[in-house]
Amino acid sequence: MKYLENNRPAIALATRRSLQRWRAQGWLDDPSASLIERVLDKSRPGSLSLWVHDLALELGAPLEAALDHASAAELLYGAIDFTDDVEDGDAGRYLPDVSLPVSINVSAHLFVLAWRALSELDAELSAETAARVSGMFCGQRGELTREGWSIEAYERMARATGGLQMEAYARIAAHAARVDAEPLVRPAGALGVMMHLAADMRSGDPRLMSLPESEREGLLARVGIELDAALRALPSQAVERMRSVIPRIETQEGR
Repeated sequence: MKYLENNRPAIALATRRSLQRWRAQGWLDDPSASLIERVLDKSRPGSLSLWVHDLALELGAPLEAALDHASAAELLYGAIDFTDDVEDGDAGRYLPDVSLPVSINVSAHLFVLAWRALSELDAELSAETAARVSGMFCGQRGELTREGWSIEAYERMARATGGLQMEAYARIAAHAARVDAEPLVRPAGALGVMMHLAADMRSGDPRLMSLPESEREGLLARVGIELDAALRALPSQAVERMRSVIPRIETQEGR
């Protein structure tokens, strides 16, 4: 199934409408809404909200449900993405006129709004997503401290920060279609690890590149086998959409 390029603006419009509604209800004021919009504008090019939208449609979700769930995913992605910027010291690149304390404030506010959006869809979905994002933060702490760093520690971190995050997005898409999310969990988790590996290889991230090449290659091979096996077990209509975000594995040396 092919989709028009205007799906991302449609998701953004759904998110903007939610922000306006919550502004009227007192959940945020105009300055906070403006900052949140700037963060979302920054995160949208890489956001997986469109993937959630398209996967939901592939699984049989009505268009309105796909948009509503993708909008919640957009808020969640924006919160995670900007929090990562704050942790890595990159927030000032995107909001140069905003202090670090205010950036932390915006990050926390986005998470609150993401939970609000998910709770409006379903309280259980919100709780399931919170559990995975909590695990993701545990992995992120390990990435920041790098205590006892090894390929095993890197894999644990990647399965938390990348794998659990993708599992959360897959569950949001499945909820939109009112289908069982469990068949999507394993491939989504493996896909998240693969995406994390690809990003670190492309950037030459020292958290990965400081480890022995043979161990890096071994992890890449294991995750690739795991992903292929998990995709074979998926419903056929979901495979193409899952594969649509599988990244090319490249490093700075052109691998």
